[in-house]
Amino acid sequence: MPERKKSRVYLLPFMLFLLLSFLFVAAGFYLINDERQSRISKATSLASQLKNSLELFSAERRQAMISLMQTWPAFSPNEIDWFNVQAVSLMNIQHGYTSLSVTDRSGKIRWMTIPEGQGSEATGFAKPERKESPLRLPSLHLSDDFQSMLVRSQTSGHYFLVYARAISTQEPELGFLVATFDVSEILDAMVGELVGPQFNFMIRDIDAHLLEAGDFADDGSIVETGNIAFLGRNWSLQIQSRPARFDAGWLLGAAGVLMSLLVSWIFHKQLKGAVRLSVSQKRYQIASEAGLDALMIYQPASGGFVLLEANTVSYELFPSLKNRQLPHTLHYLMAFLGHPELTTAAKEVSDSGVPYETYVKVDTDATAADNACYQAKYQGRNRYVVHQPDGCGSGLNKESSVLHALQRAIQHGLFELHSQSIVPMHKEEQALEHYEILLRLPDGNGGLISPALFIPLAERHGLMNQVDGWVVDRTLSVLEAHPAHLERLGKVAINLSGLTLGDPSRLAGIVDRVMRSTVPAHKICFEITETAAVTNINAARHFIETLRSKGCLFALDDFGAGMSSFTYLKNLEVDFVKIDGSFVKNMARDSIDHETVKAISAIAQSMGKKTIAEFVTDQATCDALRELNVDYGQGFALGKPLPLMNRLHTRDNVNLLRA
Repeated sequence: MPERKKSRVYLLPFMLFLLLSFLFVAAGFYLINDERQSRISKATSLASQLKNSLELFSAERRQAMISLMQTWPAFSPNEIDWFNVQAVSLMNIQHGYTSLSVTDRSGKIRWMTIPEGQGSEATGFAKPERKESPLRLPSLHLSDDFQSMLVRSQTSGHYFLVYARAISTQEPELGFLVATFDVSEILDAMVGELVGPQFNFMIRDIDAHLLEAGDFADDGSIVETGNIAFLGRNWSLQIQSRPARFDAGWLLGAAGVLMSLLVSWIFHKQLKGAVRLSVSQKRYQIASEAGLDALMIYQPASGGFVLLEANTVSYELFPSLKNRQLPHTLHYLMAFLGHPELTTAAKEVSDSGVPYETYVKVDTDATAADNACYQAKYQGRNRYVVHQPDGCGSGLNKESSVLHALQRAIQHGLFELHSQSIVPMHKEEQALEHYEILLRLPDGNGGLISPALFIPLAERHGLMNQVDGWVVDRTLSVLEAHPAHLERLGKVAINLSGLTLGDPSRLAGIVDRVMRSTVPAHKICFEITETAAVTNINAARHFIETLRSKGCLFALDDFGAGMSSFTYLKNLEVDFVKIDGSFVKNMARDSIDHETVKAISAIAQSMGKKTIAEFVTDQATCDALRELNVDYGQGFALGKPLPLMNRLHTRDNVNLLRA
């Protein structure tokens, strides 16, 4: 490999890795920053609400105490009774007080009022039994300003705030008005209403931690608010919205780097393979994409390419073919077809090294060759079809007309339903009627197009799932319209293609149609071919299990034609085994076919499955099948195909088949 190309094989994937990693990491950092800003915004908003709530609480209590002192009676024989009434009324209006007290000028408590239902121990003071009390509040001095003291209870551990002021500096004999507040309880209630468990927070009074919850993460998202004025104290608040357990930004960045590494590695492998792809491999790739059944084979030699005949290569791959060597060379066959110049042109390509596109128009000739190969295959194989450039080739025109008729039939429901009897081989089982639904396609001129033509065409163009859906729906509709016929119906068999088995939406549609139908599910049997099941064994198994759970039956059609028939019989839950007609039609005259049918029947019966023999063409075959205890037979000797409406003995519902 040239050094320049080799460096590209490693440099381009590395650059791709760097680019993708940068994009994912940048997106991750963006998410991290966006999430942090969102958390800061939430914390800021909550801190503002909490500050406003605390300051409003403080202002209301301060104003209430001022109003109480302003209305204090200067001369009253029952001053304490008046105070007690006013204090009780105030506590009922404003919550949060643990006590309201009045003292003399020296600080001795004259009377203490506490909220109803609260013990005196919650105030931090002992309530006196009489008006005069030996208790004294320290550090009270005559002033127009409120005095505020923070005290911690030794018993409960709560912080209490003592808020006091002289009732009147002009009349010091009136004493002081003192209010106490359980700060811990107030903060618990207020913070609990505003702050949820998704926040970390701390409220401090200088060095005293009044309330805190959670552990702060040092990621720059802590919001701090100071100067919260609360009843003469200056508090500060720290709050943080807790980060999520799993950070989406880091996850995106890590996953993105791993994905970038994987994508770059795959790109490196693809690029390495593309650089190493030789000219011969490129030509083979282009030819293979044309979908041809037969290709000329080139072999690199001396810097060029030597044309090998397909016969020569096949003999090397399959040595046993040498004993059955074809008598003619590739050149002879080309000459026989009337195109000897093709071999000469191909040899010229191989010798000169000139790109074969100079000689072949891939867009048109490859497509024409592809269609010609399919025409030869569907006409019975072991034959050839020559494409006519002028459009006179009848094969391609016929295929086009069949495809057109098929598409019209799907669009307008122009198919016809026929049926063929499936007859019990033992007389005691002949009470009910069994048959298989066959499909016919009108050609528009009063005739019918053989299924051997339009079925393969529908499979090639991906139309069989639509055809199967129509057959299921129309068959059930016809049977629903003939309840008397349902009474004597044993089972009706409907064929399904491999495309339908792998189509989940079609499965859902069939299940819905079966569940809505008045036809009992146990009278509906779906036939699938071994080839269709092998295409996607898991999808086939799921399809069968789903419909069998609804009561439907299944039959494995053309059994024995494949190389691994018994393996799939073991893995698929079917109720019937239809023995391939290639073994049945000659079993009365061919001992090998007879033993094959015998073995299939014995194995199927040992697995609890019933057998159906196809292609029963004469009485001798019927007798042989009865001797082998085959359960059912199907073929011209037992009943030829006929329109379904003839079987139903009605003529007034023909439109159901064509609607």
